[in-house]
Amino acid sequence: MSVIGTEPGVPAAAGAEELLAAFDALVVEPPRGRRHAALLLLTREDTPAPGGASPAERLLHGLRARCVDSEHRALAPLTSWPPEGRSGDGADQVRFYEELVEGLRNTRPPDVGTPRFRDYELMRTVVEARLTPSGGEARTAALRALVHRARYPARPSGPPAPGDVLPWFGQLALWAWSVVAQPLSSRLIGRRMMRGWFAHWAKTALGATQRDFYQPAVQLTDGGRLHSAEHIDAVLTRALLADLDRAFGRRWLSPWRRRRTTRYVLLLAEPAGGRRARAEAQRVRGFLAAYVAAVQQHRTTGTVVVAVGGEETRAALGHEEVPDLPAAAEALRGGGGPLAGCAVRPTDPAGSPSAAAVRWLREHPKLPDRAGPRRPPARAAAVQWAATGTALVALYAGAGTAGLPLPLFGVRSCPDGQFEAADGHGCLGLSDATSRFAGSSEEYDDLLKIIDETNRRVDGLGPEHEVRTVVVMQPFSAGRTFGELVEGGVLPELRGIALQQRELLRETENSSRKVGIRLLLANTGPSFQEGEKVARLVVERASRENIVGVIGLGQSRPGTKDAIRELGAASIPMVGTSATADEMLDISPQYYQIAPPNRREAQAAVTFLKYEDFVRVAGGEKARTESAVVVYDPADPYSLNLATDFQDEFRRQIGDQVVPAEHAPDGGSLNDLARKVCAAIEQESATVVFWAGRAREMLAFLDDFTDIPECHDRVTVLGGDDLTNSLIREENPVSIYPALTLHHMAHAVPGVDAPTKEAKTFVRLYLQEFGKDDKIDIVNDGHPALGWDALKVLAHAVNIARDSGGAIFHRTAVSSTLRSNKNNIQGATGVLDFYAGGRTVQVPADKPIYVVDDAPEGPRIALRCGNFGVGQRATEWGDGHPCPKD
Repeated sequence: MSVIGTEPGVPAAAGAEELLAAFDALVVEPPRGRRHAALLLLTREDTPAPGGASPAERLLHGLRARCVDSEHRALAPLTSWPPEGRSGDGADQVRFYEELVEGLRNTRPPDVGTPRFRDYELMRTVVEARLTPSGGEARTAALRALVHRARYPARPSGPPAPGDVLPWFGQLALWAWSVVAQPLSSRLIGRRMMRGWFAHWAKTALGATQRDFYQPAVQLTDGGRLHSAEHIDAVLTRALLADLDRAFGRRWLSPWRRRRTTRYVLLLAEPAGGRRARAEAQRVRGFLAAYVAAVQQHRTTGTVVVAVGGEETRAALGHEEVPDLPAAAEALRGGGGPLAGCAVRPTDPAGSPSAAAVRWLREHPKLPDRAGPRRPPARAAAVQWAATGTALVALYAGAGTAGLPLPLFGVRSCPDGQFEAADGHGCLGLSDATSRFAGSSEEYDDLLKIIDETNRRVDGLGPEHEVRTVVVMQPFSAGRTFGELVEGGVLPELRGIALQQRELLRETENSSRKVGIRLLLANTGPSFQEGEKVARLVVERASRENIVGVIGLGQSRPGTKDAIRELGAASIPMVGTSATADEMLDISPQYYQIAPPNRREAQAAVTFLKYEDFVRVAGGEKARTESAVVVYDPADPYSLNLATDFQDEFRRQIGDQVVPAEHAPDGGSLNDLARKVCAAIEQESATVVFWAGRAREMLAFLDDFTDIPECHDRVTVLGGDDLTNSLIREENPVSIYPALTLHHMAHAVPGVDAPTKEAKTFVRLYLQEFGKDDKIDIVNDGHPALGWDALKVLAHAVNIARDSGGAIFHRTAVSSTLRSNKNNIQGATGVLDFYAGGRTVQVPADKPIYVVDDAPEGPRIALRCGNFGVGQRATEWGDGHPCPKD
């Protein structure tokens, strides 16, 4: 087989100086200025030329010589294949990549440090794996264990014998750590890979979105259906490029990373000749094809690839062959795409070298100096650590002096019944409302005064009254500003709960048979992160505090589900407010819910779209919905469940023209989402956007959408219940975006529709207490009314249990009352009855649901369905259209 030629220097062909100038500029271009990667194919005849290396091979060797100095030290990180001075082993696919990585590790400037090939080493372990189990779950578990062993190879196979514990204590500790580390490591690896390039590749290869890393990865192992040369090239190349791009990531405390300012250079020579050469050439072609696809899909910019290949390779890559070296130089400078480059056939200048090329090569024998600092890394590290230490000491001293609870400045731990949040910001756990939780917003202060005053009056009731405690479990430390608290729903719900507690006290003071209800607040942290731990605190205090139930639980989060399981196991009844994901009802029979579940909301939404001329089309006219784009966050259980329910119902009632559009707030592109929605509207003008995500993201989406010329004149959005009326009134998007038609789903809008005496009472009391501060119409938000009803229905069950069992009654009696036919009461949001059709139900049957038109002048009811009260069951809406029924 032929190898890279040994003739020193670059052939001085005509235009060589322009090509080398373009090559040099690409290699030393700083990371922040890069717009594309580059691939230059130097073509030669498919059969070896007699008499030594071809012009293409000589040029490739000259490029390598430019990247090292006279003392053979690399001026840029570099790898070449076949490896310099030997033929290589490209017939073995994985060995080919190993030799590339080995070159990148060893041939680099001395002050840039060794790059980590984390993704590559992981994927090499996967494609080389030979799994013996036959079942799918068993193979997945075996791969997890194999990946862990590859990361922690020095792991003992089991605990040492008891007599050897002392001399082998280190082995015991290492083995114990491995038992803990494997599931954690597997989860972190899977999460990292599914947030990067692997998720896109797996979706393309398998034709569907993948949630777990290990399930598609099993298909790449020996015997898997994706264990082919093409797929192995694809994953190893993408992993390698991801690692190289990651190597440029800035870290302030790493002086080596700041010196990585040149691109990685990959020089490959495709062999020509016999059968072995053809196999090795196929390895080079496979890599180049995978490289082109990876760069175009993931826009990696950290590499320059120069390869020698034949006409067959050029045709396979689809590279246009330019006539001369100046044209190749122009192509390397790039256009608008993610990959610059071309194919060019160098010529032999022997006997007639270009004078311009000779002069330029004499003046520029090596790569130009790279950008970046010149101080040695070790010295820079010492300076940085000293500066960092000084800054941290100054900050610590300043924070302690300012009064923060820091060691050496007086430790102020959390009160009894509370613990410090994992991030150190605030306290979680239980509070009697005498003061707000550390780390929570000052916006709660006035509301906590109302609850604390009511609690004190309840505690002061005479001996003829029984007193019981109800826990309000919510993420009280989530959000700081008033708008954030309203968006989360916690503050509005607590307003309704506080009003209901005060109303219950008024009734108790007038009757000795009524039970006094005091409130205990339980802070679970943002997104219910510590829901399970806080629930255990509630269980521990249940007997001491006479706890008879828990209300709130207003988010469909994993931590909420853990809390429900913990409370349910202790037979503590729960009444949820605004968590609506369908699976919330499957966790515990002790859990009941005031708001209708997502499936009912989806039924009402699609019923509205089916019969209403809702979508604004060209010309401003309204039309029936023919198609829908469903926007949701796959990582949010509420959003994913609502989107799934809506898509199923839309297909059942209207048709199959449903376009799912995933958007993750922490990493998705709103511009890409806007263009996807626009494309759907262009294809079918009668398209509605069903927004199953969170409200704030929708407002940001509209900014990007209205900037698209093709679609700036119209968009019709029907939002889920998270698009609360108060947020809409605060931002007023319909006034900001004239092209927008906006409706949203709601559980209650009592300020607009109060059909019962209970709803009117709630509105009157709410406006008396909070009306002067309710600038954004929270009374129509729905959350305050849900909080009012949650405490009302639980307190009613407490009073019935007291009447049935006397002064001594337990939370189990309250639970039995909730599931019986004795607890049918009228609430502000409709009839509250957890017994229907001869059986217990966890959500009142036909719970009211609305579609609200968010007009600039204020909310208007577009659909109204459900059991609002005695003689007030709405079974039709609009012009006699049927309401959904449970």
